[in-house]
Amino acid sequence: MDVDVASLLSYINVAGSLTSTSNSLTISQGALQGTGTMNLSYVEIGTLGSVTFSGTLTADRFVNGGAALAISGGIIVNDSLILSSGSITFNAGSTLTMNSNSNIKVDAGSIAISGGTLAATSNYNVIYVGSSKTSGIETGISAGAHNVWVNMTDSSQIVTMGNDITISGTMYNNTGKVALGTHTLKLMGDYVSTMNGKISGAATSRLMLGLSNSSSSTIALAAGSQFQYLEMNSGTSPSVNITGNFSVDTIYVKSGSAAFADASKLTMETNGVFIMEDGTFTLGTGSFVGTNSYSVLYKGVNKFSSYELSGSGLQNVTLNLASLSNTVSLSNNLAVSGLLNMNMGYLYLNGYDLSINGTYSSTSNSAFSGHVSSTLKINNPSVAF
Repeated sequence: MDVDVASLLSYINVAGSLTSTSNSLTISQGALQGTGTMNLSYVEIGTLGSVTFSGTLTADRFVNGGAALAISGGIIVNDSLILSSGSITFNAGSTLTMNSNSNIKVDAGSIAISGGTLAATSNYNVIYVGSSKTSGIETGISAGAHNVWVNMTDSSQIVTMGNDITISGTMYNNTGKVALGTHTLKLMGDYVSTMNGKISGAATSRLMLGLSNSSSSTIALAAGSQFQYLEMNSGTSPSVNITGNFSVDTIYVKSGSAAFADASKLTMETNGVFIMEDGTFTLGTGSFVGTNSYSVLYKGVNKFSSYELSGSGLQNVTLNLASLSNTVSLSNNLAVSGLLNMNMGYLYLNGYDLSINGTYSSTSNSAFSGHVSSTLKINNPSVAF
């Protein structure tokens, strides 16, 4: 039968073994004590409940309804750890084990560690619900959360990252905003969202898109977001669509293909760096703002230049391609007011003009390749080849 301990002076003490595959134990008031073993379908600790049990408790679902729990034993979760309210602290000698494909559901509650050990036997997931909150250690157990759901009460609620998060599976951003703050978010599998789910960046935020699948949904960035570092490294075939007006200090298009989904805008911050390796990021109906001073670095293999060279704030351009046989072919006139650094590879003018208004540096592993319709203009008499 189901058991509910509902008096402050009451308790249940398990010194041996308590097992049921279908019944529940609820401590609305009172205490759970003992040193034995428990294996139950459902365990809930209410606001006035307490746990001094130091044995091993296995539950399909373990719910904290509002108590401040200090755990000294072991808790094994088969299905769901539900943090409705209150807090759970795992003290020295205690353990939390999330079994395969189990879930941590975070509402108004939290978990913390104070000498205890948290582990996952295999993939586990995290689900955020309710009102605004800051993420905690729940995303970083063992290899980290496989899938993460953001199912907040409405789109104005925010999950502020309290630590770096790597999601190896899928991020389901259904309702609410994920604010990176000072942390790094790595998306390694897939990204699924609705119009009510967005990602927000600040001056020291880092977003790394290492998607192994083409994103199932457009990644919507909150208006005014800034990213210290934005990386697109999604392999050769996956693609991602991005929407929103945002700015970056460093953008690294390493691999894969990305594109703006609508009339979005990418702005380079002052002293920003645009790194183009072996990926593509097309504007479509979007726009690029390069009025602040910024630099462009080319890496990888053969490629054509694009809008990244079009900003009026362009200062420095560096070619550091994979080998001397690789080429950057111009797709528009290029004026370099800072340093043109030819470290590795060819710069093919391709019918466009090159103006060197600043300084020039080169190695024996680099060269220009001219064109009958191109003009090379050296506007600094101190430049030597």
